[in-house]
Amino acid sequence: DFYFCSFPILHSAANWLKPPDLEQKKPHTPRYLTRAYWQNNSRKLLFLCVYTLLNLLLFVAAMLYHSYGGGWFMLAKGCGQCLNFNCTFVMVLMLRRCLTWLRTTWVVRILPLDQNILLHQIVGYAILLFTLVHTAAHVINFARMSESSEFSLWEYLLTTRPGIGWIKGTASVTGVILQLLICLMVVCSSTFVRRSGHFEVFYWTHLSYIWVWILLIIHCANFWKWFVVPGLVFLLDKIVGIAVSRMGGLYIVEVNLLPSKIRLTFFQNFGMKLHLGGTVYLLVLH
Repeated sequence: DFYFCSFPILHSAANWLKPPDLEQKKPHTPRYLTRAYWQNNSRKLLFLCVYTLLNLLLFVAAMLYHSYGGGWFMLAKGCGQCLNFNCTFVMVLMLRRCLTWLRTTWVVRILPLDQNILLHQIVGYAILLFTLVHTAAHVINFARMSESSEFSLWEYLLTTRPGIGWIKGTASVTGVILQLLICLMVVCSSTFVRRSGHFEVFYWTHLSYIWVWILLIIHCANFWKWFVVPGLVFLLDKIVGIAVSRMGGLYIVEVNLLPSKIRLTFFQNFGMKLHLGGTVYLLVLH
């Protein structure tokens, strides 16, 4: 069986193949403010509105629940609750086989399933923002606490002596490591890294998500409640993917460079069927 696959090439490369404009374009309304953009991206925009509202509700509820600890403590807890949600939701957006199945159902009419990578990136940046604010709020709160306690600021941040955390007082130490790992993952997943010929940097640093989840379970007493169901689904999704990959492989028999896309022709010699929205992994040899 033969399959055809097309995907966009880099914007700059596409411009090489496009003839130069003969006339200078007239000033126009920004794309994001046009009615056509809002109509064409209605599902994505609605999804982002619901996502933002949910984060806001979680943030406010956590702040009110911890109102006894002062403003900085409330801010840290509000961001922490949003991190509980986002650090599991970012995984849901990468359940490739589940998303492929959902594309065959009525859900595709409501959710922007074809933009899961973009949404994954948005959630990743939200995690970085919440992490920075969460850490800064705790540092300021620890600085205030150190003025009237036997522990210094550095003991609060880098030791287990104050006993903060549900597993042998490791909340602060694991928090520092998490901050470093999340910053590293976001920086190394930036476009300039992935397209600079160092894709391996992005790939291997992104695998740190395993350590992030382990540290989050140690860091926060309630994170496992958010993680257990999506984590099991994620594990099952990975197991199915590995099992399918061992059944055989696809072979590229033809490559065509089109004006703005690359078209690949695949051949497969086993009984697997490809579906709309499915994922194909390409092994590019140097």
